[in-house]
Amino acid sequence: MRVLDLFSGVGGFSLGLERAGMETVAFCEYDEKCRQVLKKHWPDVPQFSDVKNLTADTDGNLLYTDENGEVFDMVGKSNKYDGAVDLYQSGLSVGDCAEFYGITRQAMHNILKRRDCEFRPQHKYGADNHFHRGGKSDGQRRAGHLVEKAIKKGILSTKVLCEECEKPKVFKNGRSGIQAHHDDYSKPLEVRWLCQECHHEWHKTHKPKGVKVSAAKPIQLICGGYP
Repeated sequence: MRVLDLFSGVGGFSLGLERAGMETVAFCEYDEKCRQVLKKHWPDVPQFSDVKNLTADTDGNLLYTDENGEVFDMVGKSNKYDGAVDLYQSGLSVGDCAEFYGITRQAMHNILKRRDCEFRPQHKYGADNHFHRGGKSDGQRRAGHLVEKAIKKGILSTKVLCEECEKPKVFKNGRSGIQAHHDDYSKPLEVRWLCQECHHEWHKTHKPKGVKVSAAKPIQLICGGYP
């Protein structure tokens, strides 16, 4: 069982849990002297200092936002958010960008701020507010979900003709048969519009790039001392 030790102190809980066969994957402790003790006895286990800045993405990877707004994972500084500024500047909200990457809105706001992104005025009400709470989608569905939002906001426009066979497609119920297709799921706004037949044919012989499900094992237990 994998353990996240919060308010760790000098690691008493983790010491006992490891003797019971469990694995400590990270510590979070504010006191510097305690962190020195933890570093001595668990030199290979990542440490975080402020529990308020500790979160996780939708794949279960631990993320930590430092005082400068940089996001770190259990390996080091994360560069997978390099495309976040382009997404935001295209017209998507901070919340939309955060949902795509599977992190909190505050963490995404810090990422954009650190990258000198110029923010738009925030709306006070409704789903366009940067801090509006909405649902989340996982894996490859994130790209499709973001496309739907981009269409509603007028950032993307659907097409009448398939870009492959250059023919229109309408189902019997009147619904358009032209579908949004991604060659690379990590670039959600780079869309090709294909009819259902051409869409299926592409996937028979090609494999899209981009967003993959993390192989990281989830944390199964959280322990902690007195904060």
